Order: sequence, then C-alpha cells, then structure tokens
Amino acid sequence: MDDIKVSVIMNCYNGEIFLREAIDSLLAQTYKNWELVFWDNRSNDRSRSIVKSYTDSRIRYILAPKHTNLGTARRLAVNECLGEYISFLDTDDLYLKQNLEKKLQAIAVENAEVVYGGAIQILQDGSEARINLPKNKSGFLFRNLLKQFEIDVATMMVKRTSFIQEKINFDDRVYGSEEYNLMMRLAVNKRFAVINEPIAKVRIHRASLTYSVMEKWAQDRRLTLHTIMQDNPNLKGQYESEFREAFARADYYEARWLVDQGEVVNAKAILSNIKFIDWRYFGLYAVLSTSKALWNLTHQLLRSSRL
Repeated sequence: MDDIKVSVIMNCYNGEIFLREAIDSLLAQTYKNWELVFWDNRSNDRSRSIVKSYTDSRIRYILAPKHTNLGTARRLAVNECLGEYISFLDTDDLYLKQNLEKKLQAIAVENAEVVYGGAIQILQDGSEARINLPKNKSGFLFRNLLKQFEIDVATMMVKRTSFIQEKINFDDRVYGSEEYNLMMRLAVNKRFAVINEPIAKVRIHRASLTYSVMEKWAQDRRLTLHTIMQDNPNLKGQYESEFREAFARADYYEARWLVDQGEVVNAKAILSNIKFIDWRYFGLYAVLSTSKALWNLTHQLLRSSRL
C-alpha cells in the first residue's frame, strides 16, 4: 500500500488563521506517500508566506491565475493532482493521524473507488462540539445519500480515475455545496467505503466559506439533482420518494436563508409546502410560526447537526 501516492488538495483563500494547524495535521500522517496540492486562490493575507515556510518537498504551492469561486478552484486543483487517489483538506480543518491510512485500507477492503468517514466537529477555538459518525454502511449509497447526505470534505477520498473515466469533476456553477454535487454524481454508480469512526476534525464557525454562501445551498442542491436526473433519466422513477426528500431539503435551505434576510412570511410559505414530507420540517414550520426568536434558538442548537 505504501507505493500508492495520495494527492491532498488544499484550496485556500485568505486562510491564514488555521492554516499552519491544518498543514501540520497532514505532516503528522502515519501514511507518508502523499503530495499536498496547495491551490492559492489569490489570497491577500499571509497564507502564501505560511506555506512557503515549509521545506517539505511534498508540498506543491500553486498560485491561481485568477480568483475563482470554490467549485472552479477545486476543479482546477484536481487537474494538478499526480496521485492515484485524491483527498481533501480545507484550511480550517484537521486530519487525525491515521486519516489517509484508514481511507486507503477501507477502499482496499471494500473494493471501492470512494471513501468517507466520521468527523469530530470543533468550534473556532478548537474545542469539540460533537462527533458525527456515518449512518451508512459500505456499498452503493445513492438512495441513502439522497435522503440524508452525511459526508464531510475532510473525510472523503476519490480514486483519480473516477474523475477521468466518468468525466466528473467539481462543477463551476456550484458555489456552496461542491462536495455534495461531486459525491452525489459519483454515488450514482460508484461503490463507497464507509469508515464508522472519526478520521478528521471539522471546524464550524460563521466565518467559514460554507456559511458565507448559505444563500447558494438551495440552488446548488437543485442544480445537482436536476443534473443527475438529466444525465440518468431512469433514476427519477426509481427513486421518486428519495428525490422528493432531496428537493425538500433545498426548500428548507431557501427558507432558512429567507429567515436570515427577514423574509419570515415567504419562509413560512415554503416550509408549509414541505411540512408533511418529514416530521422535522413540520416541527420547524411550527417553530417559525411561533416566533423568529424560537427559530433562531432552534438553529443555534442544531448548528452542528446535519439538518
């Protein structure tokens, strides 16, 4: 197994705050045959100097020709990878020491092309918030992931040939759910290995890029689902109820964004349309109908959940 090179992509735009901690977690890996493809998306902070301070020859610094959205940046970084497998580590996340080793082992045991595992969610100061373990078992997971997507970027790894053979890469049109778009399209016909233990630490904070593009979550999900149905016309009838649940999640994201913008009436109208699809949406509709303050409190409590 030691002869397998893993490319680890780190997309960075002004990620200096946690960058050294993230890189150090890669350097501490028990599996040593890796390269870091550090894609600097035209940062204007100290990110470049931090990366350049490392003398490890496995670290490849690449300055983007121009600043792009994250979907495009991830796609361009994938095209620079030399490894047989491609893994991902964002600048504010951390690998646990056996992250790469366990992912390679799981792929070999399960004869899979894609792998993901559990994650410890941490707050901005590094303190642990909760542990998210996968509910799924290894196998073909498209149906399950339609109903509940449970994959964190820092835990996933994909065989490089999957990008090439399937002509699948990150979608330039996606702004806030790049991993959802990629993994759902791969899940259509790829076997997934699942590691039922934490292999990474994922930081949750409002300053993260994920939260900064929350308004895009709904349209990204709808785009992904429509793309899958267009490319695979037979799937809609086969997974009708699961697609309905997946589209309902997009509606929920839109409602959540509208509440943040003060458009409570419009948010309630959207939730009313999906309240009988899942008991959670019924509960959230009832909460919002009670008060916006209760809605905000509920989402503070749910901040680290997968809803």
